[in-house]
Parts: sequence; structure tokens; C-alpha cells
Amino acid sequence: LEDPTCVFEPFYYDRLVVITPNAEAYREYEKTGFPIERFYEEKWIIREEGSGTRKETERYLREHGVDLRRMNVVATISNQETIKKSVSTAMGIAMISSAAVEDYVASGQLLRFPLAEGDIYRKLYMVWSKSNKPGKAARLFIQFVRELYAYL
Repeated sequence: LEDPTCVFEPFYYDRLVVITPNAEAYREYEKTGFPIERFYEEKWIIREEGSGTRKETERYLREHGVDLRRMNVVATISNQETIKKSVSTAMGIAMISSAAVEDYVASGQLLRFPLAEGDIYRKLYMVWSKSNKPGKAARLFIQFVRELYAYL
């Protein structure tokens, strides 16, 4: 979001991936990435309006000639955990943060794929008011985050 009264400091680039149920039909994409041509053939679970993940997904799709209105969207969900559970039960597939699905991928409940046409990222930001300077604890946290992600 844009707000002239706030400071927005990006600190991390979060990679978005396609997640699918752990099914044989999807394993062929482990080497090639998930092809954009398949987008119209799948049932999709998408993030809610206003979500950073949704905004970046929509931007990426537009840039690659995919019409979101033609996709078979079966659900719009605001909670990442609910999205992961829904995909693991074969309700549909989704685009989500790669880091957010580590647990389900490690346990074998989901498959995770980059996009064959190139990576997609969203920026994560620290945000604070310009007029209300961060207190000591907040300043320490901001410094911690800066140092933690400086090398990633």
C-alpha cells in the first residue's frame, strides 16, 4: 500500500510458487517448473483481494498473458494455513509463499513448483509512522531485522 504518512522499508523478497496436492499427475513438473499453459486447466484457490501475494500473482499473470477471469477459481481464502490444507485435500492448486509451505512439503502433503516462465517474488516490508518515531524496542527490532536479512 502507499501511504505518505508511513515509512516502508523492504527487508525480504519472498518467492512465490505453485503448490499442488502430492499426486503423480503433478510430479512431472519437478524438473521443468509449472507451465503457465496449464493455468486454465486447473481449479485454483486464490488469496483475498488486497493481499500482497494476490497482487504480485495478478501482475505476473497479466505480464504473461493469462486472463485471471478465465481461470477456474473455486475459492478465495485469506489464511495461508487454510489454503495449504485445501490444496493438500485436492480442492485445487494455489500460488503461495515458498517459505510458508516448507512444513507441508517436508511432510509430503504438498508439491511445490517454481513457474516455468520465471520466478515471481513479493516484497515484505517493515512499516512505521513518520510522525510517531519508533520506540526503543521497535528500533532494536528494526535493527535486528536489517541485520538478519542483510545477507539473504
